Amino acid sequence: LYKQNTKREKDKKNYIKSNSYENWLSTLNLKVHFFDLNKINLNRTLQLLNKTNQMNLTTRRYTVKDIDPLLKDKNTFLYVVKVEDKYGDYGLVGLVFIKKESSTIIIADFILSCRVFGKFIEQSMIEFIHLICQKNKIKKLLAKYIKTKKNKPCLDFLNTTNYFTRKNNL
Repeated sequence: LYKQNTKREKDKKNYIKSNSYENWLSTLNLKVHFFDLNKINLNRTLQLLNKTNQMNLTTRRYTVKDIDPLLKDKNTFLYVVKVEDKYGDYGLVGLVFIKKESSTIIIADFILSCRVFGKFIEQSMIEFIHLICQKNKIKKLLAKYIKTKKNKPCLDFLNTTNYFTRKNNL
């Protein structure tokens, strides 16, 4: 992973000298995959939940005991996000926990590693949630942001989407 990232960053610097960041991203052939949370990816999921701060909607911290009831709840959906590009696999870098309550989807947790933040993966994650809403004929999508000292990038991102309106003074 270290060698892949070194090559990625070197190519990025060379490309951006004569082009834009967005054009460089388009050359990466990024692929975003969504999987159900399971026992195989649980340890990495717990790492993301307990160590990611900037792109973290709530910064709630979890243990295996906290996750277990969520896995059994038929109205809670736990997805992990894996990303790859032409240089290789970033691995599991994000997660989305959503809860269905009558005609509403609530984003309980939205987390993305800083290794891929800013590569439009966060937009793909929101689009994935939006597709779930469409599939279930749900028109209301909520996300409750819990402010911390470090997670303002998550709020800034949410404010750039067309899916949310702000309440309070966040």
